[in-house]
Amino acid sequence: MVRAALRTSGLPAARLQIEITEAGLNRALDEVDAAAIAGLRGLGVQIALDDFGAGGASLSVLRTLDVDRLKIDGRFVLHAVDDVRDAHIVGAIVALARKLGLRVVAESVETAAQLALMKKIGCHEAQGFWLGRPVPPAEFEVPNSVAPTARQPRVAVRKNKVRART
Repeated sequence: MVRAALRTSGLPAARLQIEITEAGLNRALDEVDAAAIAGLRGLGVQIALDDFGAGGASLSVLRTLDVDRLKIDGRFVLHAVDDVRDAHIVGAIVALARKLGLRVVAESVETAAQLALMKKIGCHEAQGFWLGRPVPPAEFEVPNSVAPTARQPRVAVRKNKVRART
């Protein structure tokens, strides 16, 4: 289904990221899940493990699944400025992800202090209300540098950045 959608739309596979919630993973993490994810990665699709740290999956999921990004559950990020344990948990997740060659996204960044701490800890990206709120489609704009071609559809981006890259 993904292959057909990519072919129909002309979207380069590397521009598509599929997020899998940690809680949504099959508890047994059977071979079908791993094979499906490997198939998507084989197409060039990016895979993110969302809400990492709060879904109850064991760390073995990082050995079993070939993912590109870990998105740290926002509950850790929200309290990391005031709770040293949450800050240490975020730091440990970042260190582990970096050792595994994964990019790290801090979710639920709502203050300048949280963003500064996530940068200091080493997160590659951040998302949350501090960086931009959801907007209706009418408020999207298309940058001039992203002109559509016959093989590449027009790409809409938000006027307010959703992610800050470091």
